Amino acid sequence: MASIIIASIPAHGHVTPMLAIARGFVERGDQVRFVTGARFADRVHATGAAHIPLPAEADYDESILQSFPERAKLKGIKAAAHDIEHLFARPAHAQYQTVMAAHAAHAADVVCQWTSETARGRT
Repeated sequence: MASIIIASIPAHGHVTPMLAIARGFVERGDQVRFVTGARFADRVHATGAAHIPLPAEADYDESILQSFPERAKLKGIKAAAHDIEHLFARPAHAQYQTVMAAHAAHAADVVCQWTSETARGRT
């Protein structure tokens, strides 16, 4: 039985594919912990994995205008730059700390996250 940590930003397009992977690991008999946003807790638990919530500064609602109302005024490259900063760069340190705390609490054999390579089935 392997100890596995799965980590994903709190966005449906990133979390949903990883839920199937989590379920497969659980069915195989592995111990799975899934780090992601609080609103995904029920879906994570439904796979048999344990949910580890991201801290508030890294947990946002992907309906960007709800979490970041200032984005409504942005278009094109300015909207893209906003998203990179607020959805990926700023939350990254808190996300990393959460994963590392989970690993420190109980060492994982594997830590995986959603990437474009995951989407292509290359990981």
